Amino acid sequence: MKGPERDAKGRLLPGHSQAGPGRPALPDWFKSGAPEALKHLLAVATGAHPVDDEAIRLRACETVVDRVYGKAPQAVDVTSTSEISPAMRALLDLASTKATGPTDNG
Repeated sequence: MKGPERDAKGRLLPGHSQAGPGRPALPDWFKSGAPEALKHLLAVATGAHPVDDEAIRLRACETVVDRVYGKAPQAVDVTSTSEISPAMRALLDLASTKATGPTDNG
C-alpha cells in the first residue's frame, strides 16, 4: 500500500493527506428508504400514527430531536479513590502537560 506523496524533505505535498478514506458511503437502498422512514418516525412522534405504547412515541421524539439538534454532551466522572501507581501518575502528568501546557509543580 502506497503512502501519501511527499517532497524531498518528507513533507506532504499539497492536496495529499495522511487521513484515511473516511466513512463508507451509505448504500443506495438505505438512502432511498430514509425519507419514508423519517415520515413514519415523525408520524409516530406527532401522534398521527397510533401506537400502543407511549414509550415508543417518546423514543421517536428523542430520535427526531437527536438527529436534528445532535445528542446532548454526556458528563463523565473519572474520579477514583484507589491508589495510582507511580508509572500511571507519570503518564497522567504527561498527558495533562500536553493538554494544558507545562505547569510549575515545584
